[in-house]
Amino acid sequence: MGIVLYNRRAGKIISRIGIVTDNHSSITQDEADRLGIKILPMPFYIGGECYYEGKNITRNELMEKLINQEDISTSQPSPEEVMNLWDEVLEEYDNIIYMPLSSGLSGSYSTAAMLAQEEKYKEKVYVVDHGRISTPLHQSILDALEMIEEGLSASEIKLKLEQAKQKMAIFIAVDDLKYLRRGGRISSGAAVAGQILNIKPILSLDIGILELYKKCRGLQKAKKTMIEDIKTIL
Repeated sequence: MGIVLYNRRAGKIISRIGIVTDNHSSITQDEADRLGIKILPMPFYIGGECYYEGKNITRNELMEKLINQEDISTSQPSPEEVMNLWDEVLEEYDNIIYMPLSSGLSGSYSTAAMLAQEEKYKEKVYVVDHGRISTPLHQSILDALEMIEEGLSASEIKLKLEQAKQKMAIFIAVDDLKYLRRGGRISSGAAVAGQILNIKPILSLDIGILELYKKCRGLQKAKKTMIEDIKTIL
């Protein structure tokens, strides 16, 4: 669940930092075990029944249900679930770097930040508002592991990860508008019009907030636009 740094000259452990994230990092349980980090399963509901990826449903099963357009909704983990996992990690580590879903997409960060102010977690749990999700969040976790190896403190790692989000730009081309409609990102009328006109929106994830960036006629045009715009940013 992290890295322990041992100073041979001093003959003592100098840093014990554990990393905790959630399913939105796209990290599987097998990879989490290999990296030495902890994953907090995020609850979601299918037909009113609660599921946790890796516990009572696999990732492939979840994707199949999404493709079949089943009624799926997400939810935050309860404060009790978060604190129970923190308590478990703190039995072995002095500090925790907690990297939940971006604050711009969920209330998970706000809840965790509030819990981290409790006396038992002060200066022990550092909640990072990294502005990332999925693969970019995955990379941030790998960056955090490298910083632990370099000897940075938990507070220094939190600061560097939050500063890095200002340099991030993510573009997403959407082929099918029905998921945006179901998630309340666009109206039903806009979804229907978009399908008829073959409009493919490009979304930007900027500091954790998903926004409309551009509209293109056709998916190939959308892909070309993203590549051209990324080159200008770089």
